[in-house]
Order: sequence, then structure tokens, then C-alpha cells
Amino acid sequence: MFVIPSNNKIDEERLYDKAMYDLTSVDECLSICVHEYDIERNKKQSFDNRASLIITVLTAIIIAIYDKIPLKSALSMLDEPLTFVVLMQIITTVLIYILLITAFYYGIRIISVKTFENFDITIIDGDFIAAAKMDSVSKLLEIYLNLTVIHRRKNETFDTTYKRGRD
Repeated sequence: MFVIPSNNKIDEERLYDKAMYDLTSVDECLSICVHEYDIERNKKQSFDNRASLIITVLTAIIIAIYDKIPLKSALSMLDEPLTFVVLMQIITTVLIYILLITAFYYGIRIISVKTFENFDITIIDGDFIAAAKMDSVSKLLEIYLNLTVIHRRKNETFDTTYKRGRD
């Protein structure tokens, strides 16, 4: 049999929950955590934007270099008598192409990294809404903290990949 609690009991629970909530810094922690989560999401967007720009610039450079220093002509120099100057032209041309292709590869690798996890809104159901504020805000804090840690790790990987491609 279901017993409906008296209004007095419900009021007491609400007052206790409010007092517990007001005595902790859970709301401030949630605010900080959501802010950090947003920062990590924005970092990912920044990496994507920079990588797209780098890929565009590298494509233009590769096209320009291909017109000025065709790889085919550098490799055809192998048929000529090998002098120091010819050897340096071949090495320089091959190195330029290797470096540009490597930078292009890292740019694509930054963009093609898996997507970020998002906040799973399915946890917000009737039970979650009816739960004590202290419990629900604590749960939100835990979720945002976990997401922020995951995003930060991925951003560190992006940063390492970006630096390798840039250098």
C-alpha cells in the first residue's frame, strides 16, 4: 500500500535538502566544471579550424611547388652524371615533398579524430527531476567532470598531433 507523506514531512525534507545544498559548494563546482567543459569543446573547434586552414595552405603550396619544382624532373636527374649540385637538387626536392606530405597527413589526422562525447540528456528523467537538489546537482557535477577529463585527454592528443605536423 502506498502512503502519501504529509506535507509537513515533505517540507522537512525540502528544508533539509536546501540546507545541505546551501552548506556545500556543489553549485559553484558545477558551474566551474561546465565552464571547463565548454573550454575543452572550444579547444577542439580551434584545432579543427587551424587544421583546415593548414590543409588549405599546404595544398596551395604543394600545387605551387609542383609547378616550380616537379618531382618528375628531380627524379629524372638520376639519369644524369651525379654531381654534388644534382644530388642536392634531388635531395632538396624529395625532402620538400616529404615534409609537405607529412604536414598534410598530420592536418588530416587532427580533423579526422573521433568526435567528442556529449552530455547524455537521457539521464534527465522523472526520477532525476524529483530527486533532491543535492543528489541531482552532484550527479550532474560527476557527469560533467568525467566528460571534461575525457575531452582534455583528447585535446592533449590533438595538441601533440598538431605540434608534430607544424614542426
